[in-house]
Amino acid sequence: MAQAAEAAAGAGSRLALDYLLELAWLHVLGGRSPAALDVLECVRDGAVAGTEREGVMANMAAVALTRTGRTRQAAEGYYRALRVARGRGRRRNQAVALANLGALCLRAGAGGLAQHYCREAVKLFSRLPGGEGGQDFTCVLLRLGRLCARRAHAWQAKCYYEWAFLVAAEMDHLEGQLCAVQRLCHFYSTVMPSEAQCVVYHEFQLSLARRVADKVLEGQLLETISRLYLSLGTERAYRSALDYTKRSLGIFIDLQKKEKEAHAWLQAGKIYYILKQNELVDVYLQVLGRPVLHPLPLRGPRCVPAACEAPTMDHHPWTPTPEPPALDSQPWTPTPEPPTLDPTPGPPPLNHQPWTPSPGPPPLDPPALDSQP
Repeated sequence: MAQAAEAAAGAGSRLALDYLLELAWLHVLGGRSPAALDVLECVRDGAVAGTEREGVMANMAAVALTRTGRTRQAAEGYYRALRVARGRGRRRNQAVALANLGALCLRAGAGGLAQHYCREAVKLFSRLPGGEGGQDFTCVLLRLGRLCARRAHAWQAKCYYEWAFLVAAEMDHLEGQLCAVQRLCHFYSTVMPSEAQCVVYHEFQLSLARRVADKVLEGQLLETISRLYLSLGTERAYRSALDYTKRSLGIFIDLQKKEKEAHAWLQAGKIYYILKQNELVDVYLQVLGRPVLHPLPLRGPRCVPAACEAPTMDHHPWTPTPEPPALDSQPWTPTPEPPTLDPTPGPPPLNHQPWTPSPGPPPLDPPALDSQP
């Protein structure tokens, strides 16, 4: 491109300026801001640009100065671009310069001033014909929504996010729609929590992820939606959570995400446990058959008393119980009984004669008393 620019400059055509500006912008996008500033300085010294592209050059130089950390010089460049755009009556260039000033103030920590410049840029973008604002209009709306959310203006932030989504949808810009819906999901999960709205916008984000063919994002969204349904605590929500878990499992298997796949197997087993389908719980735990590093916690109300709950699984890998050895196929034969032993002869039987006492010893005579007193 540099050689083409030199050839065009030698011919003195307007094409030289376009090539040089594109070369400078490529340097900015590639992270080579000093090189971009050198190209713009050469254009300015050579008096190639004239007044027609003065605003574009000033804005581009300010972007490069911002990325090199020279905030004051960047602000001067944006103001110069804004004056040129106002003098020529170009609303879009004015809006772009104001939006860049807002981003610069936000980088410097001046949130109130950043919000002021972004609102002025939004006013100008909204007056342009449909589609002329392009992706810049969506970006400014999202930035203004984040500023309002930081300053605790929740309803204004929601309006700007929804407005950004409508602008991106009107232009059929999928990336802009995806960014806006992601901000709305974050808004309804943290800024103004609403489980129902969070589920709605996550499901819409899932449809956008399918349109852009992002399988990784699709699997993450299916996993998130499953947890959201699980937190609702109804049987219908549990079955919806199970459906999304199974779909995320299929994607993780295709992507060969082993840890995510293990989490999905375990999550499905836990949902079956909540639904009291214990036979399917055993099936899923048997298919799991690999270590689970971080078991997913159950969400929602418990369905069984604490005394009847299943024991908590530890972090050791699950191993199946060994099966008993197979029995021989030979027919069963009863064990022979031991031989009968002859009884030992006992003592001879006693006679049945009547019992007569044995004669005792002769009685003793009492001692004779002495007759003497």
